[in-house]
Amino acid sequence: MNRLLRIVISSVVLIMMLTYVSFPFIIAVHAYTPVVPSYNVPSYEIPDYEVPAYEVPAYEVPDYNAPNYNVPNYEVPSYGGNSSTDINQNSGNSINPNDQNLTDTANYSNEPNQNKGNYGNEISNDPFINFTKPSLYDALKFSFDDVLGGTVLFVEEAIRNNSEVTLKDYYKHRNDLIWTGFTIFTDDPTIEAIDNIYSAIDDTIDISEETKKILDIGKAGDIIDALDNVEDISHISKTFTPANAVVSAALLPFTIYDAANNYKEFKDAKTSEEKTNAGFDLAGNAGDFLTGLAPAAAFVPLPGARAVAVGMLVIGGTLSLVSLGHKLWRNRKKIAEDVGKKFNQAKDAVKGFFNSIFGK
Repeated sequence: MNRLLRIVISSVVLIMMLTYVSFPFIIAVHAYTPVVPSYNVPSYEIPDYEVPAYEVPAYEVPDYNAPNYNVPNYEVPSYGGNSSTDINQNSGNSINPNDQNLTDTANYSNEPNQNKGNYGNEISNDPFINFTKPSLYDALKFSFDDVLGGTVLFVEEAIRNNSEVTLKDYYKHRNDLIWTGFTIFTDDPTIEAIDNIYSAIDDTIDISEETKKILDIGKAGDIIDALDNVEDISHISKTFTPANAVVSAALLPFTIYDAANNYKEFKDAKTSEEKTNAGFDLAGNAGDFLTGLAPAAAFVPLPGARAVAVGMLVIGGTLSLVSLGHKLWRNRKKIAEDVGKKFNQAKDAVKGFFNSIFGK
């Protein structure tokens, strides 16, 4: 009880002390309230200035007249003749800038020579290889002859040789296909000459090999009987296969079309040279026709059919080879000029390359 009494008394004393100390301070703070002073701010007005009006002076511009000069009447001297040309004959005493008589044949322009290279060498504006869009006939012939026919013959050869076709044979077939496709997109004498020379060499090798093979078969006795007694007809000629017979027969329409065009050129020829050229082209068509029919004739079940097919093959290949050789001969000048042009272009290109690196 005493303890509780002491706690109460202590609390009352604490409250009285707090009240005694804090109350005057609260009263003093509340009593002090500062008043913001009110100042009289003067009212300023923007003055109204009068801007003077300036007038632009009117100057009198003098009227200048271009002087009227009398242009002398010059006459072009006439060399070696009795007539002269008046420069100003179309416009009296004034010069007409569109007058063609004022055009000089000499070139006094400051433009650089477009036929000069970077180092002053004469260069040709002609492309190195002349590309052209192939005709529909060339595209169809390439598709049937080289793409379709060549692929069929390659597969047939692989099957006939029990898949003993090497990678070299495959690359040869692919490269021949790419080269032939490249030639139909060009109208270039050099490219055509390279293709013809390659074909002539290939045809010469084939004819010599076929002739040697036939002569070896004929050593056994009568050549006709010997050919008829050969069991595998492909041993007589590599072209005597069923697939080649079908492909060659399918391509005969192209040969006939070429022959018809060459016959028309032969008929319409106006000079003996044109007639001779068309005649050799017709001989080549006849050779292609014989070699195209030879594989089919070899499979005719008649005595002596193989001998006839061999004769067609040899004679047709010879005619095609002669026609090809004449084509190269008659175009020799054009081929030589084109080869020379390409040589100069290549030389200038190499020279310009090294000059650009090492200087002149």
